[in-house]
Amino acid sequence: MRTLAFACCEGCFCNNNLIYQAVTGIADPVRNDVPAAVNQCRQAGIEVKMVTGDTSATAIEIARQIGIWPKKTTLKKQKKTRKRVAHYRT
Repeated sequence: MRTLAFACCEGCFCNNNLIYQAVTGIADPVRNDVPAAVNQCRQAGIEVKMVTGDTSATAIEIARQIGIWPKKTTLKKQKKTRKRVAHYRT
């Protein structure tokens, strides 16, 4: 889920005094055929990996949805993974 906030101001170039207008969320759902394709690859002995520029929390959720991350992962393990992933992003 991506969150966007909208604000406006008077004049052409204002750097402050913005007036809040709205907030909205945009979802980019996983295609319906992806989890089955991932499962088919795994059954064929292919190790599925995911490369993304998303945050680790978003990446974990996407991986859960497509079946390459365990559905029931403890919060402690997620935090460890996020730290490890963040290390590679720097």
